Amino acid sequence: MSSQRQRILTTTIDLIESEGLKAVSARKIASKIPCAVGSLYRYFDNLQSIFLAINIETLQALEISVQHYLQNNTSHVREHIRWMSMAYIDYVLSHPQRWQLVMQDFQSNHKDDNANYLAQRQHLFHLIEIELSQLHPNQTQAWVHLEALTLWAGVEGLCHLVSCGKIEREGKEGVKLLADVLLHRFLGDES
Repeated sequence: MSSQRQRILTTTIDLIESEGLKAVSARKIASKIPCAVGSLYRYFDNLQSIFLAINIETLQALEISVQHYLQNNTSHVREHIRWMSMAYIDYVLSHPQRWQLVMQDFQSNHKDDNANYLAQRQHLFHLIEIELSQLHPNQTQAWVHLEALTLWAGVEGLCHLVSCGKIEREGKEGVKLLADVLLHRFLGDES
């Protein structure tokens, strides 16, 4: 990736995290770099393409965070799923503006960009399916997919409600407590 392209992404991320998505414009990005607005379009078709590229980077960072938790926690599959959820929540609470950007649907004029985004999102989701298929080895792949979709909708829904201020909890630990309740009910308890 060219250094100027990366500078555009980094500057946009900084603006999103400091001022929010609604405050970001091509003119503001260009003034922060500094460069001419037209220079942005040598690297990206439009603002939507910049956002999509940031979303791909964010999903990659989320996956690295989840993988890190998995590598450092070799316990039972239920615990793997819990740790994956906690890694996701940690990332979301540390980068709420970037996560809210991921939750929006941006399309690029380049099919490859859209395909890369969808593949990255699916790959992150597939990590949950792998764990659930180990937890329920006799279930069909279609059922495991449905379980993963349901569970992750709950985790993402919790993240959304907390990030929008619809659920008041005391910091990360309060949110993790809510997630623990969700996971306990969803996965059951063998103890």
